Amino acid sequence: MSRTNQLRDLYAAAISDVTSSGDAWREYLTFAASIYKYSFDNSLLIYAQRPDTSMLAPLPLWNQLGRFVRKGEKSIAVCTGTPVLNHLFDVTQTTGKPPPTLWNLEDLDTDELAGRLTSYDTLSLSEAITQLAQMAVLTSWDEWQQDVQHDISGHFLGAMPLRGLEQHIGDLITDSVCYLIHCR
Repeated sequence: MSRTNQLRDLYAAAISDVTSSGDAWREYLTFAASIYKYSFDNSLLIYAQRPDTSMLAPLPLWNQLGRFVRKGEKSIAVCTGTPVLNHLFDVTQTTGKPPPTLWNLEDLDTDELAGRLTSYDTLSLSEAITQLAQMAVLTSWDEWQQDVQHDISGHFLGAMPLRGLEQHIGDLITDSVCYLIHCR
């Protein structure tokens, strides 16, 4: 079986696993928040292959940073196109210079940041992030709605009243985006 087909099978199993319960979904979202630069599909593949991942890069980038992948380490495959695969390694698979530090909000004035995000309305940073996440979901909802309609055609969900289903899916997406951002 080709590596691409193995990844397709791994993806199908992973999507089933992470959507099996609310706890499994939250666990995945917490993980995805730590590798937020990857698409949903690739972060799911990463999660399925190595759920303890914290910082990823391809071999050439690790070498450029003065970190070197230990001999015998297995790469984490993600898709960068069809059928192009990219092979990544976690920082724990490397040795060498200290790794780059990840950003955090601990050194920032969160009230100032909230003000900048909301044109100085009286929101806390948490409220500002939630509001912006909700607006981002609404902005993309028409596109997502078409995807949902396509995905449920021929499925028992397709027989449900679309209005109620759309509301539940919209709430799930909004809550998931807010949770992911707050985790980060």
